[in-house]
This record gives sequence, structure tokens and C-alpha cells, in this order.
Amino acid sequence: MTKSAIESLNDMARDYGERVSKLGSVAEATGWRDEASQVLRFQQLYAVLDESEGQFTLADLGAGYGAFFRTLPEDMQSRISSYRGFDVSPEMVREGEKLFSDEDRVAFSHGSELTDQFDFVVASGIFNQHFGADRQSWVQHIQDTIQHMFDHCKKGIAFNIMSDQVDFKEEYIHYQSPSEMLDFCLKTFGKHVKLIHDYPLYEFTVIARRE
Repeated sequence: MTKSAIESLNDMARDYGERVSKLGSVAEATGWRDEASQVLRFQQLYAVLDESEGQFTLADLGAGYGAFFRTLPEDMQSRISSYRGFDVSPEMVREGEKLFSDEDRVAFSHGSELTDQFDFVVASGIFNQHFGADRQSWVQHIQDTIQHMFDHCKKGIAFNIMSDQVDFKEEYIHYQSPSEMLDFCLKTFGKHVKLIHDYPLYEFTVIARRE
């Protein structure tokens, strides 16, 4: 039986809440195999920040416990004036608040709606597991979320998603055509779009900047 995207997000929140309650602030709690693969994904997202000069604000949608901020290179992390992590799991939010309790620049919010404007918005891994949502509903959710990210950025967004260019498929994973995603982003956000597919994971990263 298929579900709506909203129902799937509720299931996602419960699943990741249980993971982090059991495992704590480790990569496995957010569904990744290990920290090395988690960081490799993050490194592709860094590209949206590379050309930024001076201080900037950053929102992390589906932040979990804030691993993206924790693993940023020092030169990038030092330029962040404000980091806000958003997550559908209240347990993840509490873990992040505990982990960064002594960091004034870092805050977390429960939910999937960005509430302010940020220089940059990133998202890692939030589209991969559909939790039983029908494909049309999940694709619409993905497009709506990417649009929401862009609406709340001043400079650019970055996100990753599983590629359909794979040699095996799991039923619980959403696989995305890179060419279809690139076409959507070019038509929606204009020409300043980059797609990165040449790293050793079965996914790709998209960077979209404001002109």
C-alpha cells in the first residue's frame, strides 16, 4: 500500500528518531554506512560554499544532529556566522542541541519548513528513502522541497540524491534520473546549475546558484 509524502515523512521521523536514540551522534544513526561515506557526500556539497567570501549564514535541511557543520573544513566553518539545522525528528534535534550546546552560532529547529532567509541552504540524503510513498507523490515532494530551498536562499543551494545509473536497485530507495533533475533545475532556477556525478557513490549532487 502506497502512502502520501506527508505520511512517509512521519514514518521517516519515527525511524530516525529511534536510530539516534539507540546509536547517538554517529553516521549510522542517519542511515549512512559509515562516517567516511557520509563525509564524501558532504564534500560534494562544499562546492556551493567555495566561492563565497567573508561571513555567511547556512541552513541545513534534514540536518540530523548537525554532522555537516561538525565535519566542515575549519576555513569554511570559521566563516559561518549562523548555522540552523532543521529536522523532522525531534530526537535528532535534541541530539544536535546537546552536541552543540556550547556553540552560539548553531541552532536547531524541528520541522521541514525553512523559516528565514539564509545565504546558503544544503540538504544531504533527505530524498533517498521514500518510506512507501508512491513515486509521483515523492517526486513532487522532492521538487517542492528543492524549490522551497531556493526560495529561502540568497546565494545558492546544494543537495544530493540517489542516481538511477546503478547496477542494482533496492525497493525502499528512490532513484532519480540525473538528466531529468538537471532539466528541472535549469528550467526552474536558470543557467547557474552544476551536476556532480563523478564521485564513487551511487548518487549525484546538484549545485544551483542565484544569478
